[in-house]
Amino acid sequence: MKKKVITLLSFILFFFGGASFANAEAQNYVNDQAHILSAGDKEELNAKLSEITEAGDRDDGKNAGIQYAILTVNSTNGASIEDFAKNQFNEMGIGDQLKNRGVLFVIAVSDHEYRIQLGDGWKTSQYVNEANIEDYVFTDSISDSLRDESYVQAISLLTNNMIGLIGTEVDLPTNLQPLGLAQTQQIEQDQREQAEFNQKAKNVAQIAIPALIIGGVGTVGFIGIKQRKRKKLIKDIASLFNLEYAFDEDKEKLNVKDTELAEAFVNSKMAPTEANINKFFKAYQQNSKNYNQAVKNGKIEHPKRYNKKQIILDMTSRTNGYYYNSWTGDWWTTILLYNLISDHYYTPTYAASIAPKADPSSNSNDDWTNFGGGGFSSGGGASGSW
Repeated sequence: MKKKVITLLSFILFFFGGASFANAEAQNYVNDQAHILSAGDKEELNAKLSEITEAGDRDDGKNAGIQYAILTVNSTNGASIEDFAKNQFNEMGIGDQLKNRGVLFVIAVSDHEYRIQLGDGWKTSQYVNEANIEDYVFTDSISDSLRDESYVQAISLLTNNMIGLIGTEVDLPTNLQPLGLAQTQQIEQDQREQAEFNQKAKNVAQIAIPALIIGGVGTVGFIGIKQRKRKKLIKDIASLFNLEYAFDEDKEKLNVKDTELAEAFVNSKMAPTEANINKFFKAYQQNSKNYNQAVKNGKIEHPKRYNKKQIILDMTSRTNGYYYNSWTGDWWTTILLYNLISDHYYTPTYAASIAPKADPSSNSNDDWTNFGGGGFSSGGGASGSW
């Protein structure tokens, strides 16, 4: 819900507030090497990014020292999007040495990847961090637009969302303030709801296992009754995942919600006991490792083209919680991965057919030299794919 609210506001402000942004002094913060933006698109973005450089610091009242740049490329040519963005950021010195609040958005069109790279000055920020970028900036609407090859809309919405997140920490210029206000209110509301949920989860956990068993037994009756029982079962299991596995590294890497894990567990049709929940979670962890090993062994080509999280959850729910001991010994996973993931049909010809066409109104070498303030990033930021 929060993504829909923020995205809708961003969409409205972009299309109806564009005139006020255009009044800002335009500078070149956009390097469109992928040729996906028209001259008008770049002018619109440049005006907005120029305006954000006027943001004020709440601590000392001086200029916040923010520089926000956009780089589009066809491909990172084999480099990870993280390394590529960090190198580009540091080569350009986005931001300044004093406050180091640079931001770089990189999109690699043919690779189906994008990243927000942050200067190290954001390390002390309460809100501008990887988790909040993934939750509030990388919205579902952006992914949908990218899949539809609506690159301009996706970049515009993402830029608005990121500016809004920045506005939780600094004082934005008047035209941009609604973005920051919306983000701040949404984050604060989500924090309150999460605190309430955590307290309820602690209470539920004391009686969760008996409730799970009782809820799991009732498998007959009217559809409405089944749905209510299923929702309750998912809710109770989610409470256990929240308490028992909140800090699991594999879970956090995939950004899996507790309700998503709970739904996958229910789909496995395992009896809702504590032992089975533990067995299921071990299978989930192992499937995650199997997937990564398959990528490493070259069994999965172009893994970024697929929803890794959903595939792993589906695999785990189909295996009834069986704990795999090795990749090579698991024929079921091999078959499933090959049929669902292996991109054997992906050829250079096909890649060329889906590559974005050059826009003659867009010049990829438009003097992208507005930086050089000495900003530095040691790796902070967040990545996404579609």
